[in-house]
Amino acid sequence: MSELTKQFMKLFRGYEQAHGQYRVQKKEADGKMSGRALTVSETATLDHFQTHLNGGEYILGIIMLRENNSCNFGVIDIDIRGEVKLNETLEELEAKIKDTPLVMCRSKSGGAHLYLFCEPAIAAIDMVSKLNEFAALLGYGGAEIFPKQISRANERDRGNWINLCYWDGDETERYAIHNGKKLNLEGFIKLANKKMTNFDELEKFTPELTTQFEDGPPCLQHIMTMGFPEGGRNISLFNVGFYYRKKHPDDWQEDLMRFNYEHLS
Repeated sequence: MSELTKQFMKLFRGYEQAHGQYRVQKKEADGKMSGRALTVSETATLDHFQTHLNGGEYILGIIMLRENNSCNFGVIDIDIRGEVKLNETLEELEAKIKDTPLVMCRSKSGGAHLYLFCEPAIAAIDMVSKLNEFAALLGYGGAEIFPKQISRANERDRGNWINLCYWDGDETERYAIHNGKKLNLEGFIKLANKKMTNFDELEKFTPELTTQFEDGPPCLQHIMTMGFPEGGRNISLFNVGFYYRKKHPDDWQEDLMRFNYEHLS
């Protein structure tokens, strides 16, 4: 096994009892792939990582939530889905994360996966909270966050997994971008280790939030502080409406209409 494979595996340590495999069955002329996803009840080994980096028969998926409900890495998934469009180029987005510990890789849909690597591992609840803060800070408060859960429901619950970057190594279409340039596998590993952070350092990145919705869910404070994400107006208004309905059951509709008028164009 190559030394790069070992370093790559160290970055993406995850659940000890299972991993995911997306088995590629067809690749179209435009680069899109179709296949079958399955969860395998065994630890992801060096062989699995090497197969992934070699562009083998499957793309390796890692379950971020470890046995003790901690994570060594997490992801903000900013993808193009339906009518929700990335409102800036990947290079522009990468420039915005320059002073953060986030590492950006192109996703299979042409969007972005923003990775956060931690050593030692931090509690999943802290990972999710911090990723939501970063997403809001970047103007993508409605982005999907991985891990999707902060603890397991029971012993049979294995958790969600995400396909890793750099399938097919340096020939990948899921490469990191740094300073506007595509990075090879070695460059990505160096950047990820350079941006590696820990819980104490992450606490320094906490944004100063508006006091509006301070008695509600943190995501609403983030949205009010950073602005409503592109394409996220409806889901944001739904969450605001849910907040008002619980706080003012009799007048929530008027509150929501007033909020819409005052804060959204």
